[in-house]
Amino acid sequence: SWSHIRTSRLLDSAISGGVTGGVLNTWKRGKVGLVSGLGTGALLCTLLQWGVNELHIFRIRYVYRTTATSLPAVGDESDAVKGHDANDRLVLPSVQMVSYQHQKAESWGDRILSAFGRRVSDDDYLKRLKTERDTYLRRIEELEREPSRE
Repeated sequence: SWSHIRTSRLLDSAISGGVTGGVLNTWKRGKVGLVSGLGTGALLCTLLQWGVNELHIFRIRYVYRTTATSLPAVGDESDAVKGHDANDRLVLPSVQMVSYQHQKAESWGDRILSAFGRRVSDDDYLKRLKTERDTYLRRIEELEREPSRE
């Protein structure tokens, strides 16, 4: 629901912002700055989280609007243009939203590591390791064939 999205992670952000603000302000101003740092940090982080939640709602509504206008309505084309069906009921096009359940869930570690490079399949990685191993084995053979220098 919209209210759930609006309040998502607000308490978490308030607590972490308050603790962080309190620690930083105490470090800067001493014990006097603890309470004001707690309040300011909690307020700022809560407002930022609320803003992010509102942007998320805006994004969902925007995607729904653009998807809803691009899909055909039930009935003939003239009804689709009017937005009503033959019985003069409002026609809402059926929208298939992207299901996140069908996508492979990535852990935070995978997301961070993917920022530094591309993901390699297990087969490609195994081929690369075998090639590297063969290179090193050839080099070891070459070194063993050389007369030792003593």
